[in-house]
Amino acid sequence: MTISVDITDDQMKVMLMYAETKSMTIADLIETVVEWIEDELDTADADKAFEEFYRNPETVTFEEAMKELGLK
Repeated sequence: MTISVDITDDQMKVMLMYAETKSMTIADLIETVVEWIEDELDTADADKAFEEFYRNPETVTFEEAMKELGLK
């Protein structure tokens, strides 16, 4: 997919300088940013799951989980 993004000359200079210091292309840099965003979303999901667990700390054994999933 191709997209167009309007950025300032200063923003482009920063991106190019950063990419150069990391021996990356702009495409590599954008891929890294996307991975960072994915990590942030995963962290938010994990935080939410931990909050839910602390509100209701119900646990099951491995055997119970396997049975619930129909794997045993």
